[in-house]
Parts: sequence; C-alpha cells; structure tokens
Amino acid sequence: MPKAFVKSAVVVGLLALASAAIAAPPQSPQLTQCIQANQRNHAEVWQLFQRARAAGRIAPAEQQQWQAMESRLNAIRSHLAQGGLTLPECQRIAQEISSERAAVQRMAASRH
Repeated sequence: MPKAFVKSAVVVGLLALASAAIAAPPQSPQLTQCIQANQRNHAEVWQLFQRARAAGRIAPAEQQQWQAMESRLNAIRSHLAQGGLTLPECQRIAQEISSERAAVQRMAASRH
C-alpha cells in the first residue's frame, strides 16, 4: 500500500474523529477517557504494524491478515467517529483494539 494512501487514510480518520468530537453532546468523564484512550490505542496499533512492516518483520502472507485487520480497525475508527457511544460499547471497542494489538505483536515476533 503506498505511503501517501496510508497517510491520507490516517488523516481522514483523524479528521472524522475530530469532527465527531466537536458535534457530540456532553458525555461522562469515563466515556470521554475511554474514547480518547481508544483513539490513542488505535493509532498506536496502526503505527506498530507500519514499523514492523518497514523493518521487514511482517511476512508477505501476513499482509493478507493485515488487510483483514485493517478493515476491522477502520470499522473501529468509524464507530469511534460516529459519536453517541455508550461506556459499554466503548469498553468493547477497547477490547477489540487490544486483540488487534496482540495480533500485530504476534505477526512482528513470528518473522525473524
């Protein structure tokens, strides 16, 4: 995937998150913290994969797994950007992000 496309996808996602945050009604401090943590963690998982791929630690076969994971991460980002989440929904998303992080870490560790 071209770097320009990856960067533009990240920028579009961040803009969507920012606009949703502006338009969202007031929410509880716990929900706000959960959403912010999810946004941070989502970006970290994305960067973790990009660094591992650049270092040659992601096998070509795992690129296909990443494409499926990327779709899931994009769905998560979209869900976060929509606003109107409840705390349980946000916590479920946090678990999904954690699972994706573990998968990227396994991918990066399996290739030597």
